[in-house]
Amino acid sequence: MDQINASGVTQITRRPGVIQQSLSFGGPLANRSIVKSCLELWAIEVGNEEILSASYEDTRRFVRLGDEAYATSRIELDSRYLPMLDELTAKFGDFFNLIYVASDETGRVVGHFTLYNLIAWQIILADRGGSPNRRVALISNPEMPNEWSDTIAEGLAIDWGWLTSPDYYGDDLARARTRLAALMKYHQKESLSQNALGIIEEVIEKHGLSGKPADPMSEAQKRMIGEMSNRFALSVLNLPYEEKLSADDLRQFLERSAKRRT
Repeated sequence: MDQINASGVTQITRRPGVIQQSLSFGGPLANRSIVKSCLELWAIEVGNEEILSASYEDTRRFVRLGDEAYATSRIELDSRYLPMLDELTAKFGDFFNLIYVASDETGRVVGHFTLYNLIAWQIILADRGGSPNRRVALISNPEMPNEWSDTIAEGLAIDWGWLTSPDYYGDDLARARTRLAALMKYHQKESLSQNALGIIEEVIEKHGLSGKPADPMSEAQKRMIGEMSNRFALSVLNLPYEEKLSADDLRQFLERSAKRRT
């Protein structure tokens, strides 16, 4: 400890830099999961007996084992805006998830899986032999898990022509990029909020005021507010926060870190 006090220790804290990563829409396992979700929702509507029929044999096999031919011929990406988009976002947020499955008069069954209102997949679950003229849907708000509905299909009759005409190219691709930018902006805002909350909790804990009422005019509270303001400003400017630590400060810092990990 005497050596630490003599040489000094500096704690440097700063926001993480930009993390680069590639983003792929779907893959063998993801596609099987998407198809399974559509098939299970449809089973709630029409019953397991129909799902176990020969009409869904290819789809069941794809869910269990995967099948490149199925993936390329019966699953397509869709970047179009959903019908009734304004109404859906008003009720379930800007980044809702939606599974919609419907059939036509011939029993052709098509699923549509929308992820975070960003991109969608259209799946042909059965070419023929399904229950005709039925539909079912499940929608949820990932920001507010208690906001969801499994009865929304009653008022959401998506036109069959629209449902069976997925499009990922042309002007709609630019729209998908715009929606991705909106999602990234949202997460950036949320991360800044989480960073600010982390600073508040850390400073309060360091000053020993966690869970304790404090005199608003106390010296401890003034120091605490001053440190928070300084760290907020540096964080917004993406500059490092530096703090000299004594041996006792370092010991307390390590104790707090160990406590948070447990």
